[in-house]
Amino acid sequence: METGDLAARLKRLEDIEALRQLKYRYCRAADDNYDGELVASLFTEDGIWDGGTFGRFQGRAEIAARFNDSKGVFAYVSHQVGNPHIVVDGDRAICDWYLFLTKINKVGDRAMLFTGTYRDKCVRLGESWCFKELHLTLLSLPPL
Repeated sequence: METGDLAARLKRLEDIEALRQLKYRYCRAADDNYDGELVASLFTEDGIWDGGTFGRFQGRAEIAARFNDSKGVFAYVSHQVGNPHIVVDGDRAICDWYLFLTKINKVGDRAMLFTGTYRDKCVRLGESWCFKELHLTLLSLPPL
């Protein structure tokens, strides 16, 4: 094995881990009372958050407003993502995730369980990865 091959393989693994951490920060910000500014900061300036039935928002200001609209609505929120499939191509990446999301409304104490998938299109800006597009596809939306 040549040293150059090892360096390229290590860089790829570092990129994959950075993309995992990006998704973790997204889920954490959403679970932290839908922190719109923090969520929006994870996107490019012209980034797109496409939640399907939840709407499509472009740019950090629209994304922040969308998430801030949910502040205080839920007593509990937990985004669980798993089974990632991450493909890095230079300064671009496509990341697919399964989603398991539980929520409890503050009013009425209604619990909800969502399942779905995310497809994230990410770009490297400097030394950091950001979402260029985040697409959510819901597979189920049953009330509990």
